[in-house]
Amino acid sequence: MIRLVPIHVGCYEGSKAEETPRWFSLNERRFDIAEIVDRWYQASLDPTMAAAAHFRIRTTDGGVHLIRQDHETLTWYLVEAQSFRPSTARISMSCCCALSATLGRLSVQQ
Repeated sequence: MIRLVPIHVGCYEGSKAEETPRWFSLNERRFDIAEIVDRWYQASLDPTMAAAAHFRIRTTDGGVHLIRQDHETLTWYLVEAQSFRPSTARISMSCCCALSATLGRLSVQQ
């Protein structure tokens, strides 16, 4: 199951007004972004899903995370996947390359 956790994001806006995340905070902890590993856009073909920008990022502490910005509300989220194993341990989405293709088919909680 995919879970979207609201986060605060600091961005750099270039001449095209394109937002590029530079840091995010979660539970009063700030994570500086060292690298944007990948980025892609999700079109709004499904009326239940808003168009969104996705960023696979590497933070300065070495963590790799997936964050997204909902284009309708301009809200940022950390995308978490909950393991389907009985332990229900959460795993990072950094290793899930097919997320953008399957996101519309999975149950999304906000």
